[in-house]
Amino acid sequence: MEEEKKKTTPRKTTAKKNTTKKTTSNAKKTTTKKTTSTGTKKKSTTTSARKSTGTKKTATPKKKVEVTKEVEKVKEPKIETEKKVTPVPTKATTPDPKVITTLQIVAIILMVILVIAATAKIFYDYQESSFERNGYQESYLIKKENVATTQCGQIASAINRDQAFIYIPNLGTEEEFELEKSLSKVIKDYHLEDDFYVLSGVAHNCGEISDVTSEFSKELQLTSGITKTPVILFYRNGKLTEVIEREDEAMLTDGDLVKVLDIYEIKP
Repeated sequence: MEEEKKKTTPRKTTAKKNTTKKTTSNAKKTTTKKTTSTGTKKKSTTTSARKSTGTKKTATPKKKVEVTKEVEKVKEPKIETEKKVTPVPTKATTPDPKVITTLQIVAIILMVILVIAATAKIFYDYQESSFERNGYQESYLIKKENVATTQCGQIASAINRDQAFIYIPNLGTEEEFELEKSLSKVIKDYHLEDDFYVLSGVAHNCGEISDVTSEFSKELQLTSGITKTPVILFYRNGKLTEVIEREDEAMLTDGDLVKVLDIYEIKP
């Protein structure tokens, strides 16, 4: 029995060896097949990879170009908006030709006004200096303000109205010349241009106003002789109402005329 066991055991071992060999051989075969299959697979993958990479290389530039174009398209509106925004300061800084022309016209008008004012001032000063050169023997109201005049023999037609003022001057002094200038302002303010007269001519042609009995005094309706001039006679409805004169030694003023106007409610 022991011999049989010994004989049988080697067989078992051989069988094991054979199985191992078979398994090893089979394993080798399978591994070789696997390797070959994997090798083919690797080859196929490499070839496919190469093909795919080749196609990718050709395709990628198009995508990049398209992307860059899209980026440029997206960026273009920003550039346009920047162009719209940037001209704003240039418009403000660059002068408008219309504005320039209007400014030039205004400047020309101002220059003309200044020239006219300067010439008027020179002419006015020259006229006033002419009064001084002539010794103030000319009436400022007559020569400068064109106030109406009257004289003896015409008094009745001058006073035949609702109200009338006859100014009897005393020419030859600067003080009287300044009085006539101030009276001209009152005449304008109270709208007395049609009611104010300056007595012209030499008084002694019709007699003296200091003499109540003279024709001149009668025509003026004087009840007492006038010894001091200048004086203003105020008539209402053709009748002498007020003799505007100073009782003191001072010169008559425009304020004296304004007082009478206020008394009789003659408004400016």
